[in-house]
Amino acid sequence: MKKIMIIAAAVAAMAACTKSTVVYEDSTEIGISPVNYNTTKLDYGPIKGTEYPTSEDFGVFAYHTTDDAGTNYTEGTGTLSLYLDNVGFTYRQDGQWGGKATSYYWPRTGSLYFAGYSPLEADIQNVILSNADNRAATTTMNFTNFTQGAYHYSDGTGAQDDNRMVDLMWFDLTSTSANTGAPAVTFRHALSYLTFAFSANVDNIFTVESVTLKQVNATGSFTSWDETASAPAWSGQSNPNDISLYNTTAAVGTTNTLKIDDVLVIPQGTAEIEIVYTQRAAADQPAITQKYNAVLTGGDTDLASNVWLYNRHYTYNIYFTANEIRITPSVDMWIPVDTAIPVE
Repeated sequence: MKKIMIIAAAVAAMAACTKSTVVYEDSTEIGISPVNYNTTKLDYGPIKGTEYPTSEDFGVFAYHTTDDAGTNYTEGTGTLSLYLDNVGFTYRQDGQWGGKATSYYWPRTGSLYFAGYSPLEADIQNVILSNADNRAATTTMNFTNFTQGAYHYSDGTGAQDDNRMVDLMWFDLTSTSANTGAPAVTFRHALSYLTFAFSANVDNIFTVESVTLKQVNATGSFTSWDETASAPAWSGQSNPNDISLYNTTAAVGTTNTLKIDDVLVIPQGTAEIEIVYTQRAAADQPAITQKYNAVLTGGDTDLASNVWLYNRHYTYNIYFTANEIRITPSVDMWIPVDTAIPVE
């Protein structure tokens, strides 16, 4: 559902997720293998498909139960004990992810429930898996004071790796336990993904000079289940900063377009966009500088249009329109002046 905004943007929301699978790597070691892993290196920016990048590490929690494998978490009666406490898993050359600091091994008896988050190196003060030892309570993944990295558009004015935005994801405790095999888990995106596309209805008229998101909060805390919201929720959003999305001139028209991608923000109230551009009456005429400001829309279809929601991809189509100057001429009536000139 993409909406076009005439020098104002509207939104298309698309949910995305990443599927992973926990597998039994050998006779004893715990291994994790994302489905159809991607061999292309990807350190920063959004994960755009269902493939987990081989360059990424993720954090894992595991709870041991004395119940047999395949026991539903809410129905089990066995004792629950923390078994893996926020440990890192990294890519192995055999195509699976295993312990980063050391190898981790399956228990000889009982089975495990898993939960995790990505990337392991995310700027989070603390990650806690709450209530996993209490089957009567709702288990939640909690991130304290996550801070998003800086954004840099790859426009030739600086190194691309200046972009430090990460795609923060998580998966909650698996519903059934395992001691081997491949219990399926799915990473979900905790952030909002923004894309901006610029075009115009005429050529050689409009040039984008800069694009800025005003005062976007870069820090916040996340819980994967909020009793009040009955859904994952963010709180304590703070540390507002302007995000420079573009700072190099780009002509836009019917075929020349500008796309700004890979912007990842903490869910919050939608921000104001500021677009500085020049406009000409014609290609051979002087340019004047214009500025456009508007608060973006967000939500999910018609829901909560003033906020960015987690796990949504918003595409803003910004369309410049020019109205041709037309002049309707008329001719003023001659004012008659009669003058008598006598000839003598």
